[in-house]
This record gives sequence, C-alpha cells and structure tokens, in this order.
Amino acid sequence: GRSGALADEDGAAAGARRGMLPDVRRQLTAESELEVADWEDPTLLARNRLGSHAPLRCYERVVQALEVAPGDAARPTANVLPLTPAKWQFLYVPNVELAPTPSARHGGFDTAAEGGGLRWGTIDVPLSWEMAGFGKPVYTNFMYPFDPHLSTPADEWDTCPRVPAAHNSVGCYQVAFALPAAWEGKRVLLHLGGVESACHVWLDGVPIGYSTDSRLPAEFELTRALLAGKLGGSQADGRAASAWERSRTLSVRVYRFCAGSYLEDQDHWWLSGIHRHCFVYCKPASCAILDYSVSTHIAARDDD
Repeated sequence: GRSGALADEDGAAAGARRGMLPDVRRQLTAESELEVADWEDPTLLARNRLGSHAPLRCYERVVQALEVAPGDAARPTANVLPLTPAKWQFLYVPNVELAPTPSARHGGFDTAAEGGGLRWGTIDVPLSWEMAGFGKPVYTNFMYPFDPHLSTPADEWDTCPRVPAAHNSVGCYQVAFALPAAWEGKRVLLHLGGVESACHVWLDGVPIGYSTDSRLPAEFELTRALLAGKLGGSQADGRAASAWERSRTLSVRVYRFCAGSYLEDQDHWWLSGIHRHCFVYCKPASCAILDYSVSTHIAARDDD
C-alpha cells in the first residue's frame, strides 16, 4: 500500500489534519497551489482516517476470544454490525462532473433524483463494479491505464500529476443501517476493508472523511456524528427510537483513479469500487485496545 505508516490523519496542525507530507507540499509552485481536488492531490493521503493497526476483533467475553485460533475467520459478535455481504444502492457515472454529492438535507445521496440518463440501481458489495457490468476492466503491464500528459499541464508534471477528468468514472454507494441500543455510550467506528482507488465518506449526508490506498482498510470514527444526529422515530413495538437505534445512512463516493494510481500502477487488472467487506463496530468509550505490537530479541547462547 502507498500509505504505510502515514495513515494517521489526526495531527493538530492544518497540514497534519489533511494528511499532507510537508516536504512535498513545499515543492508545489504558486500556480499549482490553486484548489486541487482531493483525488488529484499527491500530498493528501486521507482526511479523518484513523491510524493503521494490527487486525483486531471485538468479542464480548474473554472466552469468546480464546476460542478463535490464529488464522481463523472472525466469529460473529454483538460488538460488530456487518454491512456486507449485501446489496447496496449504486449509481455509476462516467466522470466526476456527473457524480452527485450527499447532503444533510437528503440524509445522503438523493437516490430519487434522475436526469441525464442516470438512474440508481443496486450492486452486490463487496464487488468491483466492472464485474457487475459497469465500465470495463483494464489490464496493463508497464503502461498507465490513461495518458497522463492529456490531463496534466507540463509545468505541473513534477509536482501535481492529474488524472483524466473525462475518463475518471465514479461509483456512488449507499446503504442504511441501525445500531443496537446496547451500543449507546460506546465508541462507534466504520471499517471499509478495501476501496479502489479513493473515496469520500458521509454519514446521514454529513462528511466523515476521505481515504486513498486500494489495498489497505480504511477506518473512521462515527461517534461524534452519531451524537450530533437528531432523535426521533419509533420502533415496531412502539418504543421511542434513540439516536443509536434510528436508521442511519452511509454514503460512499468512489473514484476509479486518483493521484495514488501513479504509485499503484503495476502488472495487474485495474478494477474499481468496494472490493472487501465493510462493517461497523463498537469499543468501550473509557478504555479499549486499539493496537498492539510484538518485539523480539535473539537469546544469547553460551557458545556465542
């Protein structure tokens, strides 16, 4: 992956908040310091994405954790709400200019809006959208899947390589979910197992973050956005719905190419979309294990 240890975007400074690499940012010329789209900014790895960590599970009891052997698949637990495998609402557009933007007014994408021959449907997730008949898969060996000289001015080539706007297709995903009442008061996080090549994320139409890196998971904190949500509604049994139980809408806008496509170029098939499983999970608000590491040393021997 191209992010590596640079995935943590929670720095205090403005540059750190945007996930920028200071040394690279200083190289940008005055001409290229104009507004650059996130997916075309080579210094922006992510926004509000949590730091990478060792694979973790969220079991309710110690005995559950001990029952799982190394290498085993994760067991179902009340602390994890799977969002996949499932059918999500989906809209494919051939370029970024045609892609809609979620809004708080509509609580996400306005899936009822139609025009210009665009119509929402559904797609299986996880799945590369080319495998569902949207766009075409492309195989390259050492060539880029696009001509970079057609999209990048010559004086910006060394500082801000662009991707072809007319051929950078976009997939808009949307799914509704409701959190268990038992999660109230806990930290709630979103896990996107793999998205190619970059994506913006919204919850109920409110921006959550941005991520690049097609082969690494992206995680975002949802707790603050959930707490800011409105109360209201009722359950089937007539009980009032809390902020945690009411229906929520996750919206994801995925870009086929981004600045990172220049680094991910290799001998492979170019596919796009949400290609790994996604889920929401909770952690105790007061104290929880978020990462771990192991350090080893070589034991001294008498014959050394």
